[in-house]
Amino acid sequence: MKKYKIIFGGIKNSPIFASLINNLKLNVMSKVKKSVKNDLVVIENKTELVEIIPQTMDYLKYEIDECYNRNVMPSHIKKIEESLIEFGSAALTIKVIETRATGRLMRVKADGQHSCMAAHRLGLPLNVIVIRLKEDTKFNVTKFVAKLNTTSKSWSPKTHIEKFANCDSANYNFFLSKLKETGLTVTDLCNIYLDGTAATLKKLKEGSISIINVERSEKLLACVMELKQILPNKSFSRRSLFKIFNKCDSNDYQKFVDAVKSATKAPNFTFTENETGLYSQLEDIYISTFAK
Repeated sequence: MKKYKIIFGGIKNSPIFASLINNLKLNVMSKVKKSVKNDLVVIENKTELVEIIPQTMDYLKYEIDECYNRNVMPSHIKKIEESLIEFGSAALTIKVIETRATGRLMRVKADGQHSCMAAHRLGLPLNVIVIRLKEDTKFNVTKFVAKLNTTSKSWSPKTHIEKFANCDSANYNFFLSKLKETGLTVTDLCNIYLDGTAATLKKLKEGSISIINVERSEKLLACVMELKQILPNKSFSRRSLFKIFNKCDSNDYQKFVDAVKSATKAPNFTFTENETGLYSQLEDIYISTFAK
């Protein structure tokens, strides 16, 4: 493992060096406190500061828990390493949450897994902020960690689903099971079980989705899975389908599916591999089916 250090020349034992180090510590404390202030603005009055630890090498002791943390990405670690080699680690702060939500006292990395690995590889210290939530529940801890990782290296929608499912959320466990069962994307399932809008995706990331019309959604899912075997296996195929199904009453979903399957039996008929063209083909089938 490579280690990097700052070279100060021959002034190590001089008063100038002592003053430099003191000013460095003050600057670090100032930046760390500012970072805490910014976090409190994001989360408002739901957090409490436990302690600030400037420029420590003892950051690997903080835990990683599958309930809250995602898998690290080597490419992101590499990017942080490059930044640390160029600028050092004095301005880099990781956030740790102190919690008893899982039944024992833990200090878990809330934000900074990649930074810890990059700094450790280079032998560099990091600043650490330790906070706790006033309402220390598993769901709130997950939501807090998700919020931090949305403002830095974003969690994917699937990661949000997995982490909230770990909090025993019925809706998120349902979504997770459908992801595994169908092989569809999160966007597909949002269009089927929710309304598919940007506002819905925001709710998904906040842990607050609610599936209302399960019966209608299950009908739609069955039809989408049936047509998935016929249409080009592309995301735009499902987007085109959802536009058409939004025009249909749920009782007519299967009628449209049957019409599409019937159209494919015509001589030399094929679906195009172009989104605009495919939607036009499906719309023609819809119009000819329901105009009767």
